[in-house]
Order: sequence, then C-alpha cells, then structure tokens
Amino acid sequence: MSDDKATRYDRLCGQLAVLLLRMLAVLPFALNRRLGAFIGWCSWRLRGESHRVSQINVDICFPELNDSQRRSLIRRSMIETGKGAIELAYLWLHPQRALPLICNINGDQPMRDTLASGKPVIVLAPHLGCWEMVNFWLSSEFDLHAMFKPSKFEQVNELVGESRRHFKSTLHPATARGVAGVARALKSGP
Repeated sequence: MSDDKATRYDRLCGQLAVLLLRMLAVLPFALNRRLGAFIGWCSWRLRGESHRVSQINVDICFPELNDSQRRSLIRRSMIETGKGAIELAYLWLHPQRALPLICNINGDQPMRDTLASGKPVIVLAPHLGCWEMVNFWLSSEFDLHAMFKPSKFEQVNELVGESRRHFKSTLHPATARGVAGVARALKSGP
C-alpha cells in the first residue's frame, strides 16, 4: 500500500473508531457496562489471545486454585476487562460525569503531605480497572503531568486528549521528548 493510501486508510480507521466511541458513549452507563460484560464474556468463550494470556497469568499467580476456580477467575477477569474497555468510551466523551462515580478515596494523605512539603510526586498507575478515573481524579485535585502512548489514529488521540485535558492535566507522549517534559515539570515542583 502506498503511503498516501495508508494515510487515507488510517484516517478512515480513525474516523470509524471515533464514530464507534461516540456511539458507545450515547448508551446509558449501566447499559454500557452490560454491553462490556457481554463482550468480555464473548471474549472468554472464544478463547482467543486474551484468554490464553489470562490463563497463563492465573496459572502462575494462583497455583493453589483448582481448575474450576481458575476458569471462574479467568471468566470474571475477562468480563471486567470488557466492561472497562467499553466504559472508556462513555468516560472519554463525558468526563464531567466521571468524578461523581467515585465512591471514596483512600490513602491519598501521604501524597497530599508530600506535595504540601514542596516535593513532587510520581504516580505509577497500572492499566487495571478503570484507570482513566485515576487520571480524572488526580488532575481534578492536583497539577497533573501524565504520559500516554499515542494511538496510530490521530482522531482518537484528539478525542482522548480533549477528555484528559478536561480537568487540566498536561499530557506528554511516551517518547524521549515526553520524558523530558515530565522531567521539567518535576524540577519545577508542585
């Protein structure tokens, strides 16, 4: 495929991805999560790559479980992963609705104390559960500089970036240039 055709193809894929995200975001949150659960369940039943990786991880991390318990854990994990993947569309397109969904915050006092003392804090947040909520909460409470891996689709980057900047976070790509930006922010202090 020529570069021009590849570029047009990527633009079309990006537009379709954003359209799909917008369609998912129109669903009420409860229905959005049910759809995610169904997709996760289908993924579990189809036993594709995600299932294989989950199986390996569960086998390594929970050798004390019997086969039935492992199957149940994998199924529940994949259903939750499906929910998390689909709810991202809702949250990216309705960031103002995200914070009221947080039930409670525990363990943030050491971070607040460190920032109050004038020292910066680095938060390493794994992409487990609805990790986007962590970004929204942190950026609503603090001056947040977050790193991200850009999508190959520019339209998706624009949509996600707009959502993440809703609470005034500063975004840095996961590149050498992005690392330099985060380093500058750390040196300048909270």
